[in-house]
Amino acid sequence: MLGRSPVDRSVLLVTASAFGLRVFRLGEPSLWYDEAVSVLFAQGDLAGVLANAATDNHPPLYFILLHLAIALTGMSEFAIRFPSVLAGTLLVPLVDRLARAVDARHGPLAGLIAGWLVALSPFAVRYAQEARMYTLLAALAATSCLLFVRALRGEARLGVGYAAVTSLALYTHLYTALLITAQAAGLAVWLATARKRPLAIGVQWALCQGLAVLLFLPWLEPTWRRVVADATYWPGTLGLGTFVWLTAVTLTGSEWLPGHLVGIALALSAATAILGILTMRGPTRRVGLILALLVVVPVVALYLLTSQRPKFHPRYLIEVQPALVVAMGAGLAVLLAGGCSPLRAIGRALGLAGLTALTALAVVGLSRLYFDPALARDDFRSVVAYVEEYAEPGDGILAVGGHAQPAVSYYLRRDLPVYGLPPGPILDLSRQLDLTVADALEPILSRHERLWLVLWQDQVVDPTEEVTRLLHSVSRREGVGRSFQGIHLQLFRPTGGIRLAREQSISNELQTRFVDGIVLVGYDLRQHTFQPGETIELALYWQAEQRFREDLTAFVHLMGQVDHIYSQIDRRAGGDGFGTSRWAPGRTVRDVFRLRVPPEMAPGRYVLEIGLYRPETLARLLVEETGENGILLVEVDVARGSE
Repeated sequence: MLGRSPVDRSVLLVTASAFGLRVFRLGEPSLWYDEAVSVLFAQGDLAGVLANAATDNHPPLYFILLHLAIALTGMSEFAIRFPSVLAGTLLVPLVDRLARAVDARHGPLAGLIAGWLVALSPFAVRYAQEARMYTLLAALAATSCLLFVRALRGEARLGVGYAAVTSLALYTHLYTALLITAQAAGLAVWLATARKRPLAIGVQWALCQGLAVLLFLPWLEPTWRRVVADATYWPGTLGLGTFVWLTAVTLTGSEWLPGHLVGIALALSAATAILGILTMRGPTRRVGLILALLVVVPVVALYLLTSQRPKFHPRYLIEVQPALVVAMGAGLAVLLAGGCSPLRAIGRALGLAGLTALTALAVVGLSRLYFDPALARDDFRSVVAYVEEYAEPGDGILAVGGHAQPAVSYYLRRDLPVYGLPPGPILDLSRQLDLTVADALEPILSRHERLWLVLWQDQVVDPTEEVTRLLHSVSRREGVGRSFQGIHLQLFRPTGGIRLAREQSISNELQTRFVDGIVLVGYDLRQHTFQPGETIELALYWQAEQRFREDLTAFVHLMGQVDHIYSQIDRRAGGDGFGTSRWAPGRTVRDVFRLRVPPEMAPGRYVLEIGLYRPETLARLLVEETGENGILLVEVDVARGSE
């Protein structure tokens, strides 16, 4: 039992510290999209919670628990995040016990250090302060691993408890399957080195893991349905380098560090974890190898799953963190265990320095997590408060993307209608808006004197800016007095008829074809004379004749008569969220470029050159008719600047 020794009492103190770090400023950040969806799904009766979860990518356990918590404590930001705080706090004694089960020699000290590292981890704190299922997953994963290791070391009666806990983890997040895979690999290692009854142990654990999966069968059909229909990510590939880097910096908490400290944090984390595994001796050696598999196998398996289907975020690997910090704790415990020889004294000094450095890095990361405005969550609370302060009778609110509607509705207290385009709380990248959005937008405009437009991830669902362009065509944009973290707010007042266009209106039509099947069908340029320092707004209209597997880069150059480039912009054709790999053949894509005229530019006549190239090789696409690698599109005049 905890509390009988100085080390045990220290674990209790670390646990209390973890709780304090997780409740600190808990209610201050605004809810963001994922949290608002959690609240939405957790409301109503239990049957409704299950029905909501069946439409989501995540199983229902967390939503059920949040439903019960809301019934007890209400719906404040603090209250709905508090279950995650409890799970995150419980992680400290769990990793302590896991370390003791793994390391026969240095278990208590390794457990205390592992608990300290997870208590201070910016990664663990970040998700313990979010109304999502990830800290619950980490706590259940740690419990599953603890029962697994203890049962392998002789406590066979824990097998049924292991099956129950692992099944609960499956009902929390589907990627628990990665942990089960790692445990199966660890079991294979254990059986290969077992001296007694390997067959009996193998059958027993096959039954236990089978029971865990069997208990999940009632949710298998909705899970499979959602996996097949999932459209919350862009098709494509995930590079190994990107995957490894994102995973490493997130699991080690380095994501929240200044750039010059990231390498130090990664090196210390890797060195201590490897040391902890390599220095295990005797019967502990096998368990140390299993510990390594609990870290490595889920990471490798997730990459294999997502490399060609890139539905990925490093938080999906939070189930790996307990084993990782236990390995780090074991490594530091080996150094700190001490002795009288000069070599051991050096080891103690290194261990103390390593622990001090990891602690200092965690403190830096936490301070940035708590206080750095650049890392703050998108501020839906302030957006809605501003709208409520200045809204007039007859106003409405339109959220683009529509999946932001739950976050807006959570904070809204006034009786203002909220619409979402495209509708629905779950992001669906197969439903990007085009001109047919006019059918939904017209009746919304007809009901309201003014329309507040909340733009969040609009570049993903409305990459060609159809909603704002249609609103500008029939409305007058009015001023909004402030800006917000991560969200844009605009206000429109309809000025007359609200008949919206259903077809593209292109001022200057072309049919200029590039050799690889991209056609420039036209462009818009509202004015042709500019003052130095002004911005040229050029809209290009593209069509793809076939599916592209790559994202091309488009360029716009402001050129002089002797081919000198005075100003330029190079970026992904279609924008970052709508590259050529996502264009449907035959769809017209409106692509707006804003190019600044240099303040020192001399008066005269210039030309806008446009073109496309492959970013990997910088090779330009040729124009089919001329064989040139660009198009001299239109001349513009730069007038004499005002004195």
